[in-house]
Amino acid sequence: MKGLFVLFGESFRNYSNVGGLHRGKDGEGSLELQKEASVSHMNLLNSLNTYDVDILINTYDTKYKKELLSFYKEPIHANFMDKNSCKENRSANTEKSVDQAIKITKENVDITMYDFIFICRLDLLLKPKLIENFLPIKDKIIFPNVMSIVDNKFRMHQKGNFCISDVFCIIPKKYYHILEKKRILRHGAIHGLYDLDLHIDKDIDFFTYNLYVANTIQHKNPFYKMVNRPEGPETFKNWHTKKFNKKLLKLEPNNS
Repeated sequence: MKGLFVLFGESFRNYSNVGGLHRGKDGEGSLELQKEASVSHMNLLNSLNTYDVDILINTYDTKYKKELLSFYKEPIHANFMDKNSCKENRSANTEKSVDQAIKITKENVDITMYDFIFICRLDLLLKPKLIENFLPIKDKIIFPNVMSIVDNKFRMHQKGNFCISDVFCIIPKKYYHILEKKRILRHGAIHGLYDLDLHIDKDIDFFTYNLYVANTIQHKNPFYKMVNRPEGPETFKNWHTKKFNKKLLKLEPNNS
């Protein structure tokens, strides 16, 4: 069985108390922070001892290219985008980086060789709870979790109605056709997948049904953290009182 890790986004970002807005990189301490995240990716890879896993990287240009490649032993391909294409305070940077990573992947490897593809942010530290519960091959596309549903009413044709965490996804081979579509890893990704007649529970599932903010500076997550920012509180607003019911497609009280 073979798998492919596609790691995307900015690497070696400077530590900041304003997560998501500070685009400085390659500064003091950024090498150690990125190594911490990269080691966790390799810990996940090494835990999948029944799989042969390759790594592909798509990031912005950095003075630490040599170090980054060494963290991942021998990635099958690494692409370094022009750092000037990363604009200040642009949430679209993530979408652009994912789209570019998928494009680079399809151009440089035969994805049909792989049984699953794991697409993940480079600055994401994967905690033991994620590594221990990671199932690389399920019969569904896996996202981290639901964040919110407007008015708790599922409306697929209402833009922004359904919001998910966009820091990683797991795609099994039978769903590789979604890689022809852009913006598959974003807060509103479910809307695009529904346009492809892919549905929650039948085709799409979540790593956890508890609610978490994607940005870990706002809300501490038991499965991962962004290494270049402090972790937020254990609870965020009243989110801990709810969970997602994938059968009813709505939020319900979390009694666990």
